[in-house]
Amino acid sequence: MKHRDKHQCRNGWVRTFVLAAAAVLTCQTAEAKKQADPMEAYLFVYFTGNQPGEEQLKFAVSMDGFNWQPLNNGRKVVSVDGVARWKCIRDPHILRGEDGHTFYMVMTDMKSSAGWVSNDGIVMMKSTDLVKWKMAAVDFPTTFPKLFTRESCERVWAPQTIYDPEAGKYMIYYSLQYQGQQLTIFYSYANKDFSSLSEPVKMVDYGRDILDADIIRTDSCYHMFLSGIWKVTAPTLKGPWTKLTEKRLQPTWMDAEGPCVFRRIASAGQAGQDGMGDWCLMYDCFRNGEFNFSRSTDLEHFDLVARTEIKGDFTPRHGTVMAITMKELQRLLKAFPSDSLTIERLRREAMPEGCRQLIIDERTPDGQRYGRNPIFKHEYTCDPAPVVWDDTLWLFTGHDVPGPRNYNIPEWSCFSTTDMRHWRQYPSIMSVKSVKWDRSHQAYAAHAIRRDGKYYFYFSTNGSGIGVAVADRPEGPYTDALGHQLVTNDMCPWATHSWRNIDPAAFIDDDGQAWLFWGNGVPYYAKLKANMTELDGPVMRVNLKDAGYRYTEAPWIHKYQGRYYLTYAVGFPEKLAYAVSDRIDGEFRCRGLLAETAGNSNTTHPGIVEFKGQWYLFTHDGSLPGGSGACRSVVVYRLNYTADGSIEKVKLDSDGIW
Repeated sequence: MKHRDKHQCRNGWVRTFVLAAAAVLTCQTAEAKKQADPMEAYLFVYFTGNQPGEEQLKFAVSMDGFNWQPLNNGRKVVSVDGVARWKCIRDPHILRGEDGHTFYMVMTDMKSSAGWVSNDGIVMMKSTDLVKWKMAAVDFPTTFPKLFTRESCERVWAPQTIYDPEAGKYMIYYSLQYQGQQLTIFYSYANKDFSSLSEPVKMVDYGRDILDADIIRTDSCYHMFLSGIWKVTAPTLKGPWTKLTEKRLQPTWMDAEGPCVFRRIASAGQAGQDGMGDWCLMYDCFRNGEFNFSRSTDLEHFDLVARTEIKGDFTPRHGTVMAITMKELQRLLKAFPSDSLTIERLRREAMPEGCRQLIIDERTPDGQRYGRNPIFKHEYTCDPAPVVWDDTLWLFTGHDVPGPRNYNIPEWSCFSTTDMRHWRQYPSIMSVKSVKWDRSHQAYAAHAIRRDGKYYFYFSTNGSGIGVAVADRPEGPYTDALGHQLVTNDMCPWATHSWRNIDPAAFIDDDGQAWLFWGNGVPYYAKLKANMTELDGPVMRVNLKDAGYRYTEAPWIHKYQGRYYLTYAVGFPEKLAYAVSDRIDGEFRCRGLLAETAGNSNTTHPGIVEFKGQWYLFTHDGSLPGGSGACRSVVVYRLNYTADGSIEKVKLDSDGIW
């Protein structure tokens, strides 16, 4: 007993010593990470296609993780000819080592033109600077002759590396198929030099083909993402892994493969204990020519952030992303320069935090792209106000939210585009909660205008009047410029209902005079002073000869060939009519209907603008699933004029917008 007690005591002392040493090492590691350079950019490693010249290792860099620029003008950055059996690679994966400055890459040794069962090995690479790489190849039939022959080893696909703290080694996991069995996930351990592997061990088996595994570790467990996009979890890398369900994680309808999950660099005030932000799930929509990027805080619910089109020099296929420091980015730009690619350009093209990047298109059976209304399908939008500044169309909208009451609109939104196809959505530009004088908590229609380097946002709320906010950038954020209404009900005696002052539309004429139009039941207008925050004179009633199309609300002013066009909603459910005048403060004569009632919506709200030589009509309808008169969606149509200046009637349907 004494001997056993002594032995147990010694073991206890050893365990205490080991734990203490581990604690010291952990503190030192944490301190080293604390002192390390911060992550400021991203590196994307990938290949581009199925031809030998495309099955090569390529790099791209980004400041936001969504908009990428290829290095070396899209050409390969490292040659694998000396080690790869096929002199071609696919599916590269990159990992920053536990020491913070050693990098590991693994990739499929394969040439697809030799056949989809031609590969039976992987390439392993190691570097301390991301530029010079030590390489080795693992040919499975040669390395493991007792397990495989050249014929029986059919596929070794998409290898990836993760550090296994329980084993104290780097684990390589991959999709393996042999002897006609299902494609499933196996793992091996790398040797100390990262040049060879231990024998393969089956990691999971779900009785079906699974591939393209990407494993990340959180405080609670390991998460394995698979092509589909599906996810399973386990407490350790060796399992047990949860059951594979049919729950797909990508928030889009497109077929997807090659998932990669990476931590985003945190913006100010959003960093976790490790200094990083939320998670990004990236995947290859291989049938649609794009990558999708979605964001999550819990790795269960993903919100689409960006659809990045594959085009030009950047045509990636399955690859992975790793955060890098500014020093590492500078080193990569110097080693693999691309024409006109600088850090300043990367910063300029980066998407601001909180934005969403969208591609607005669908495909016909023959593969042709076309637009289909509504424009935005991820949320309800209403009351569009389009403006063109420089080469960009900006679209300001309300944000309908389903709720217990009609017209539950808590905030205003902003979108921009340079081609009517690629859109950027910005964070909420203004919340109705920030309007101290508002009583309704309903963000009604608004309109923005630019003057002298400032942006003025004229907004209305339900029954509380019209205000004006100001910002230094089109996308805001906007702040109330006055702290009180610009227009109040007592200024407008021609109507008595409380919501008579809504739907402002601003206009600056060729002589520099600014005007404001608005009104429900009665159309009003007034001059604006040069400071854009005060009326310049009394409120006046628009002299509208309606020809039986009685004005309801939503006025919009635009100018075409020297004449002024007033477009407005009539009746209820509302249709669109328009009137024309030779003077902005003169008599407007109605020319008739511009459009019939918008589908599944009892309101409409016109916004007319010319953009790159084409006129467009924006309005809203209730066409999204679950849509209604209170859950609306912005739509857009081409607008055409006749020789006498009349506007051709617009058919409100789901036709393409370009």
